[in-house]
Amino acid sequence: MASRLVASRSCAGNSAGQHLAKTLLSLLLGFVAQSAILGDVEPEEIALGMTVLAKTRPRSETLS
Repeated sequence: MASRLVASRSCAGNSAGQHLAKTLLSLLLGFVAQSAILGDVEPEEIALGMTVLAKTRPRSETLS
């Protein structure tokens, strides 16, 4: 899955797939843990939060 996603995007470098796979795994594990602790967690809520994160600029860019 990560390889196909990297291939469909303009990701530079050979390690992009590994970085993406690690990120997807951590998101999945976090989702499972949060669901176990809090009960039902709707995927839509996670998607909205990820959208906010994707739109947020890194702190280093805001300090320039």
